[in-house]
This record gives sequence, structure tokens and C-alpha cells, in this order.
Amino acid sequence: MVKGKRKGKIVVLHLAGRYPFAGVIWQLLHHLIGFRQLGLDVYYVEEQPYVYDPTLNSNTGDTSRNLKVLGDVLERYGFGDRWSFFDTTRDEYVGMSRERCMELFRDSDAIINLCGAIEPREEHQQNRCLVYLETDPGVVQLEVARKIPTAVRFTSAHKLLFTYCYNIGAPDCLLPTSGLDWHVTRPPVNLDEWGPGVGAAEPRAFTTVGTWQNFGNDMEIAGETYYWSKHINFRKALEVAGRAGQPIEISTNLTSGPDYDLAIAGGFSIAPVVPMSLDIDEYRRYVSGSRGEFTVAKDIYVRPRTGWFSDRTVCYLAAGRPVVTQRTGFEKFIPTGEGLLGFDNPDEAVDAIRAINADYPDLVVHGVVGDFTAHLDKLPGDAPRVVAFLGGTIGNLLPDEREDFYKSVREVLEPGEWLLLGTDLVKDPATLVAAYDDSAGVTAEFNRNVLRVLNRQLGADFDVDAFSHVAIWDAENEWIEMHLRADRAMRVLIPEIGLEVDFAEGEELSTEISAKFHRHVVDAELDKAGFTNGAWWTDTEDRFALSLWQAI
Repeated sequence: MVKGKRKGKIVVLHLAGRYPFAGVIWQLLHHLIGFRQLGLDVYYVEEQPYVYDPTLNSNTGDTSRNLKVLGDVLERYGFGDRWSFFDTTRDEYVGMSRERCMELFRDSDAIINLCGAIEPREEHQQNRCLVYLETDPGVVQLEVARKIPTAVRFTSAHKLLFTYCYNIGAPDCLLPTSGLDWHVTRPPVNLDEWGPGVGAAEPRAFTTVGTWQNFGNDMEIAGETYYWSKHINFRKALEVAGRAGQPIEISTNLTSGPDYDLAIAGGFSIAPVVPMSLDIDEYRRYVSGSRGEFTVAKDIYVRPRTGWFSDRTVCYLAAGRPVVTQRTGFEKFIPTGEGLLGFDNPDEAVDAIRAINADYPDLVVHGVVGDFTAHLDKLPGDAPRVVAFLGGTIGNLLPDEREDFYKSVREVLEPGEWLLLGTDLVKDPATLVAAYDDSAGVTAEFNRNVLRVLNRQLGADFDVDAFSHVAIWDAENEWIEMHLRADRAMRVLIPEIGLEVDFAEGEELSTEISAKFHRHVVDAELDKAGFTNGAWWTDTEDRFALSLWQAI
């Protein structure tokens, strides 16, 4: 939740161009969008000597494919002119120029070194606040404790240190602080991008996505090796699917060998991680269409009791899918027991899956893609049915459109079937205007996003930042009007529809109405359409209503 707007300019450093997997790109997007929603002016810069080509399973100096994938995604989310990739081998910049990047490094309020993507150089350290945001704890803490020069220099170069090791400094956490001031944080997730409702109402298989075995960063604590890989813990859990009677699919790079055979024998299925994980939309469909996630964590997160939590797992949860995952100490800080269940051994994992399945929703929800003002006749299902039209969406229709909509719903429903309707009620105008022109600027960003959609979908060239959000209460019609006011004179081209529009300074573009209702108005409109009221519910302050109507 965005609690308040902040002002400032930041640069985020990451490695999504080097490793163009959907999970890596989503990690970057959640941070970029989250910082932007806080009101910050956000830029992205990446610096790499080469990139990894997942289609070839090898490193390459040809960055073109990876940067096409990354650039398209950043353009889609409003960062098209706010990113740069520095090919350190060729000494070339793609996107923003070298000069622009140096200016940003020098003048921005902070540089966020996400994942420790770069070894700080002079141009980074001249910034007033270089921040290390660590997503994979363990290696840095242990190398600093051993006084490894590279690790000491790396941490010393940063003004602030953040980590997903949420339990660091606690008596039961084995990772040392080494006297450093670690600030704890968790993976962000943009809930708007992971709304529930994708896939079957009751999907068949639990899933997870990731590399089977990682190499290179195993560490020792008090003479004992801790592994920077989760295959160690998966091996201990390969009986879980069969014992729980629950299909579990692991999308990974394991294709053969003893671990593969044990997984298949234990009731797991193995799916190739490529090409699914190379497309952020396919990855989202895979996660959102799963029954839930079953997974383990890297050994270096588990036994040292780090409190680490997964960027991927928060996506499953945001998509409304339950998660069964190995405990790392996160259970000290994150509520568990409903939707998120932890385990320490296979018996507990089996019990957790059975508990979820015993309580899994059995409501059948039919998703139909269409325009609700034109395609209601496509609604499937046998009687009795309920059409749910919730929130305040009905208020976005003009009175004639509302009348046509109610008639269309009635024509689709058989006598005795139901309409469940949400309505926003008339209330104090000052309260309404404050809600639609909130101090955090959330509604203003929502309103301006109309222009971003036109730019993205129709090739328009709206200067989004040159329009101010306006919210007006129309007392006669009892609705809120939302406008966008041009802050300067301009000409806008919309090439996909051959339209050219001139705006004078102060001229307004109407974007939305949101009607508010009295009960007698709702009663009259639904009665005219052929419904009778079955129930009417409101909140304690009579601000919102939910009503049930039966077709007659």
C-alpha cells in the first residue's frame, strides 16, 4: 500500500538485461513501479560486459535479443525513455546516453544497487546516497566477516545496506552483521499486475519455477558448509507429491539424472523452464493458473534462519494462490496458517497440502472475455445463475447506458435468476472530492494512465506530465467528473486513428464520470428493467451498498 507521496529522483541498477528471465524482470518491475507509486522520479541503468542467452544456455556478447525483450517491457510500463544499458566490453550505451547517465548518477537523490548488480565505481560513489538492496543474503555477510577485501570494499562503498535477511541480528540467525547497520526489507509486488481469477477455478497442480541447482557461492559457518542452492532441500521433499496425492509440477532446467528419476517416482512432474520463463505474460499465466505453489528454499537461507522470503512466492500470493514453502524464519514476521503454510520436513509439507486441499474453494467461476455493454448474451452456465456486477462500476455509465445495461442483463437471465449489484451512495461532496483528488495522488496517477494507454496502444504522443488531474462534483447529476487539464498549449498526434488534437493551456479532457446513488433511484431503475429487490446491505455509515435483485 502506498501511504504517502515522496519527492525525489532515483536510479535503479539491476541485471534484467543480462538475465532476461521473466522472474528477474518482474523483480525489477516491482521495484521500479513501486518507487514510482511513491512519487519518485525513477530511472533504470544496467552495466554488463556480456549477457546470458537462455535459448543457447550460454553467455554471449550479442546483447540485441536481450535488450529487445527488456526494452519492450520497460516501454510498456512507462520507462521507455528512462533506461540505459552500458555494454562495458564495447564501451557503448543503448538507450539513454553516457552523458545522461553520468548526470543522473551525480544529481539523483539515491542510487539503488538492486541485487548488488554493479561493483561501485567513482561515478556511483559520488552520489549522495548509494544503497545496496540485497535479495540473496549470505555470501556478502560471511565474506565481510572473513574480511575478504572485495566484500569489505563493496559494502563500504554504500551509504545504506538493505537485505531480505529479515532475521539478521536476531539470536537464532547465523549470518553475522559484522558491525554493519543492516536494514531489513521484503520483496515488493504490484497487486494490480497479479489479480486473482486467471485460469481454472480449481487448478490441478501446484507448481514452482526456478533453477534446480546453483553453483559457486557455497559458504562455511563454524566449519560447516551451507549450500547456495535449493536442490539439497528438494531432494528431501521428493516424496511429498505422492504421499499427499497432489500433482506438483516443477518448471526447471532438470532434464535427466538421479534427481529427475526420484522426482518422477515421487509423483512430481518436470516441465521445461524455457520458453515459458522468457515472457512475463506467459510466466504470469503460469503462476496465476496454478493451484498454488509448493517450493523449498536455498540451504543458505534455511539452516541459518535468515527470515528470507521469495520474490516469486509473493507473486503466487498476489495472484490469490496458496503457498506451501520451506520455513527460513520468515514465519516470525509474516502471518501463516491460511494461504501461506510453512514446513520443516516432508511430514509437515504433506499435512500443509492436505489442509489447503480440504479448504480449497469449490465455487465454479466462469471467466468470459467481452464487453459487458455488448456481449452479455455470451454468458455461459445453467440456471440458477448470479451475475455479479460489483464495486462502483455501474456509476461509470451514463443514465441511458445504465438503462440499456440493466435491460441487457434482464434479457439474459431467466425468471428467478439473480443480479448482485454494487453501488456507491451519495455522501458529503467534500468527502467525495477528497476521495477522487487524494493527497497521495493515487487517483491522479490512475487518471493520467489513460494517456499512457493511448500512447502505448495507439502510438499517441501525449506528454503525460503536462496534464493535471481535476475532480469535480456535479451536484445536479450527482456524479464526480474526472478531467485532465493541459498545463500548456500543445498538439497531440494519435497516428493509429489518424487524429490530431490541439489543446489550449487550461483546456480540459473529460475522462470519466462516477455517479453516486440514492436507494430510491436504484429501486426505480431496476424495477423498470424487470427486477425485484431481494436484499439491500450497506456499511455502517451508509456510504456503499450491495443489493440483490431477482429477475421477474
